[in-house]
Amino acid sequence: MTKKIFSFVFAAMLLFFSMHLVAQVGINDNSSAPDNSAILDVSSASKGFLPPRMTTAQRDAIQTPAEGLTIYNTDLQCIEFYTGAANGWYAPCLSLGTISCTNPVVNSTFTAGMPLSAANAVSVTVNNMTTGGFNISTNTVNGFQFSKMGSFTTIGSQVVVLIGSGIPDTAGTSSFTVTYGNSTCTFNVPVIANPLGQPCPGIPGSSITVTHIAGAIAPVSKTVTYGLVANIPGEPAKCWITSNLGADHQANAIDDATETSAGWYWQFNRKQGYKHDGSTLTPTWTIAGINEDSDWIPANDPCKSELGTGWRIPSSTEWTNVKAGGAWANWNGPWDAGLKIHAAGYLLNLNGALSDRSQTGVYWSGSQSGSVNGLYLVFGSSFLSINNADKTYGFSLRCIKDN
Repeated sequence: MTKKIFSFVFAAMLLFFSMHLVAQVGINDNSSAPDNSAILDVSSASKGFLPPRMTTAQRDAIQTPAEGLTIYNTDLQCIEFYTGAANGWYAPCLSLGTISCTNPVVNSTFTAGMPLSAANAVSVTVNNMTTGGFNISTNTVNGFQFSKMGSFTTIGSQVVVLIGSGIPDTAGTSSFTVTYGNSTCTFNVPVIANPLGQPCPGIPGSSITVTHIAGAIAPVSKTVTYGLVANIPGEPAKCWITSNLGADHQANAIDDATETSAGWYWQFNRKQGYKHDGSTLTPTWTIAGINEDSDWIPANDPCKSELGTGWRIPSSTEWTNVKAGGAWANWNGPWDAGLKIHAAGYLLNLNGALSDRSQTGVYWSGSQSGSVNGLYLVFGSSFLSINNADKTYGFSLRCIKDN
């Protein structure tokens, strides 16, 4: 037994010393010796060498990679090796050619303060690519970020870049970068100034001051200065007040719960406005039913009576147009559009009780949908639509005027 153990140890020592002397390893299926120039010689006529496969994120998580470290990048579909801290990872198959980039084609206007959607796209042509696999930066610039749509691996392909999320903060220039191997192209996209809030033609100071007198229209007396805006997407030729009719001032937030920001409420085609301070309704609720085949007539229009000739309640078509023009999908649309329309709530049709202030915004149009129902704009934190309701509900009013 002792002789066997000695023989085994002796053989292992010989193998150990022989490996250190030769310092070469051959892996094959034909017992051939490794090439003299190689410390590791892998050869096969039927199988390949498979390096570690990982994504770019997994590659970047490698701590202190050694120069020459090799992987297969599944994102780029390319072998990469590390060339040191100065130059980083190198992908030979992506550096076979260079890229030249044309100026981007901006398919729609990028406007500061305006929400963006798939309609806000930029088309970019990347030329002279010898293989596929390029990346687009997704860094947030000027309040929003670009992201690529789909997978672009076609040689010489066109890149379509969509807005991923966000709203441009200010006018200026936003940019994104296309990377192909070790080459890059940076594109600049202009963001124009927000035209909202421009003075309405013929009305100096972008505001009007009105003295409301308690009576058949105003529930209480007070003097209010209403801000004005023009060039609202969908209805650019209209001038709008920037607070609800009867409100002391423009709302402070989209979910402002105060009576002073909410303003007054009206039943369809009725002149009398109602104030609700959260506990008391002024004046007393008297109309419990309306059945008449009529839109809101000019003689009963509180916008005309309180603000003057030319002012009126928006039609259902005008609400539909600004909804589409601003891509309104929830209460952010009317609030961000420059109109600052907020969730002022509404009055129940049976008794005038206040409901949903700070949660829902409901605004009459001047259009009926039948003898007992009128059309209105309604929205909350997750919805927005043009709908119809019993004419005896009390809803808010926004007033407009043709420029």
